[in-house]
Amino acid sequence: MNRSDHETLQERLLQLEEQAGIKERAEKAREGAFIPYGVFDDPELDPDDPTADNDNYWDHEWDNERRKTRAAYFSVADIALRRELIAARRRIDAGFRKSAYASIQEAEKELTAVERESKSGRAWRAVAMIAATWVILGAVAGRFTRLGLEFGAILGLAIGYFAAQSTQERERARLEGSVNAARDTVKDAKKEFSVTNQIQPEFFSVEEELSGEKDREFDLGCAVANRADFRRSQKQSARSLSLDTNTAHSASRIQASFSIRTAMFTSDPFLRG
Repeated sequence: MNRSDHETLQERLLQLEEQAGIKERAEKAREGAFIPYGVFDDPELDPDDPTADNDNYWDHEWDNERRKTRAAYFSVADIALRRELIAARRRIDAGFRKSAYASIQEAEKELTAVERESKSGRAWRAVAMIAATWVILGAVAGRFTRLGLEFGAILGLAIGYFAAQSTQERERARLEGSVNAARDTVKDAKKEFSVTNQIQPEFFSVEEELSGEKDREFDLGCAVANRADFRRSQKQSARSLSLDTNTAHSASRIQASFSIRTAMFTSDPFLRG
């Protein structure tokens, strides 16, 4: 969704809220929590997760706005107008989700381009060009001085070698930095998409848009609870992976010990009887 489309949808939503007589309530919902997250200590905060505090803040803000917005919209008596309000809000939310997915595609395209550049051999061509340039300069200088053509070329080659090495290292570092930065961008885009689609629930469901009636089960959606479930699943996966790794290491040690004992038995005639 481009900026113009978003502004058009937002303007239409504000008009509908004013028409429904809930403009003030909707604006209050968008202002954020009266007591923001972080004012008091969170007993459930994970000290091992440096991003937890920031994530929890935005999850609390999302749940607060979602709860107040739903309360305001479902207070509208005119069911047709209520459906129109929900549809307008869902169009805005859908635009954000499409933008998040488009960011992943764009980031992955950039990563592919950077990785292709890093494997293209362009750095080697630049190195070869620098070395050849120094050889030519050395030969020309040797021809017009007492160094001689061959010695000048050799001297140019030596200088070109070190100049080329320096250029190669700089180019390699630049490409590695570009690849790492592109990978981080992809990772951040995927995280944003995951948050948008999995952790922070939509304000309204498609069923509510069609019927105009509140879905009691959907009403219970909660970003804070979803985030907690997500973190628990991550920890369980990490523990399972650690257990599998330890089991594999133990099996390897047992196998190695068995192989050594077998080798000792087969090589010693006394043990074989």
